[in-house]
Amino acid sequence: TREDILFSRYLAVGASATLPAPKAELRALAAIANPANLATYGMTPLDIAHEKERARTGLSGLEIDWLPGEDGKSCTLDRLVSGVPGHDVLYLVCHGKVIKNEGWLILEDESRLAARVPAEDLAKRLAGTLALPRLSVLVMCESAGNDGGAFVGSLAPRLVEIGIPAVIAMQGALSFPTANLFLPPLFRELLKDGRIDRAVAVARRSIMGRPDEHAPVLLMSLKSGLLWT
Repeated sequence: TREDILFSRYLAVGASATLPAPKAELRALAAIANPANLATYGMTPLDIAHEKERARTGLSGLEIDWLPGEDGKSCTLDRLVSGVPGHDVLYLVCHGKVIKNEGWLILEDESRLAARVPAEDLAKRLAGTLALPRLSVLVMCESAGNDGGAFVGSLAPRLVEIGIPAVIAMQGALSFPTANLFLPPLFRELLKDGRIDRAVAVARRSIMGRPDEHAPVLLMSLKSGLLWT
């Protein structure tokens, strides 16, 4: 919680040699999966209006494309994968879980019902994409694992391994009020100088004292936290 201490989990993968890209007009893909039958699985349905407002506030300063978009089509794995290229930031909101050291996402099928997707499947589908985001923000429980052993099966390290240089994910549960406090300063600071580790350090101070202040985790394959020049 100190601004003068920049903390992240470093993964030594091929993307570590990637040079910061020039800052252009930054675009974000905001994907929100809210299957109609979440209650059947004991999960709380998302408040879509609230989630969109939080995304607009948190991603202020970036051009936002939405999934589902104006066509109202569901947030399926296929649409998520095809929508990612060409965006600087992937902002994903959905339910997630680590089961037996494997990460799972709850996305939607064509009928807007729950589709359980292994984190490994999403990573494999994105691997090899030429225009991966520079940053992924996973607003979902246990996207960074729920303990040390589950970390290896969660989504965040998979995304770093395939070439996304910085991923913000959650260890354990993240409450909506904490997310509301954390995200706006994160992007406000990031847009100043492109330093994701510094932006996270500032944003952490906004959630000091909250019971889930430990939840946000930054993973990087960059030796410097500079995402763009």
